[in-house]
Amino acid sequence: MKLSIKATVMGERTEDLSVTIPSSVDDSVFIKDNLKAKSYMLAVQENGLIKQGDTFYFNQGLLLRATAPNIQGDDNQVCLGLDHFYVPSADLKQSQDPLIRQDRLLIPFSGKVGEEKTYTFGTILPTTLVIKAEIN
Repeated sequence: MKLSIKATVMGERTEDLSVTIPSSVDDSVFIKDNLKAKSYMLAVQENGLIKQGDTFYFNQGLLLRATAPNIQGDDNQVCLGLDHFYVPSADLKQSQDPLIRQDRLLIPFSGKVGEEKTYTFGTILPTTLVIKAEIN
């Protein structure tokens, strides 16, 4: 099963999460990892040319999970899960120990080939997901 998936964060940054899910997945979970390692210096102190502070590392981005693909005629069905991991820039500036946020969307997707469905989720950074089933 081939799914065209586009995720747009805050109406600005669009990521392509398109996948081809093997029909042999059965009860296993298929994962597409779009996480990127990030690091920031927190509580920065400057003394002339020298900057020092605490380094904060985390993974930011989207993680897609899919399981139970089922194709019956024109109908494509799959259980999708999307996790969005991020730290808001305001938290990076104000905190010495910022929280990593996680927004999660679970979708029992069912659609015909070429039919587009749109989902929106997120607490601080709204994310819009557009999913379309395609022919393999």
